Amino acid sequence: MFIVFEGIDNSGKTTVLDYIASILRSSGYSVYRISFPIRTSLTGQLIDRYLKGEIDIRPSVITNLFYYNRIEHQDKLAELIDTYDFVLCDRYIYSGICYTKLSYVNTLESLIKRESNLIIPDIVFHLDVDPYTARNRKYNTSDVTERLDKQIEVYNAYNKLYRSDLFKLIKPRLLLSRIDSYNTHMTIDSVMDVINLILRSTMSPNH
Repeated sequence: MFIVFEGIDNSGKTTVLDYIASILRSSGYSVYRISFPIRTSLTGQLIDRYLKGEIDIRPSVITNLFYYNRIEHQDKLAELIDTYDFVLCDRYIYSGICYTKLSYVNTLESLIKRESNLIIPDIVFHLDVDPYTARNRKYNTSDVTERLDKQIEVYNAYNKLYRSDLFKLIKPRLLLSRIDSYNTHMTIDSVMDVINLILRSTMSPNH
């Protein structure tokens, strides 16, 4: 099963993902953890230097680099999905679309169509955290996209994406679950508990 964790920077994705991976492994499932962009390839190395502010890349070029980074790992991703019970992914096509909207003139619809040719996940868990709340967590502030104004734009882009008529082209096969940890005053631990319950209700163990 291919499961993606989405959300703005500092929404708790990595913490939740690591927790779920640990629970699944302790339950006897094989789990592979992956994160996009994959920074070890040539495109990934350029993206990494851009995000760290070491090099300046034109908006149209950097957005295509993110896209090609996902494309070049599709065969590997398909192999992982066939091999492991669970492939847990920190960000994928959804954040790719939303972050691209920061600097690219293409419409949301055209970006959705472009991404629809890639592998579609089974489940997407979106950690819906207010940008101001996320800023106060400050898990990581090294990337150039982590400025508050940028995160507000990304937050709004996610909302537009999920409401788009064309979202059906990239809709998760089984479930899109938005966890509103700000409005319901849920702690990260509570978010992880909810995700774990949802996972258990959708899994069919063969052990």
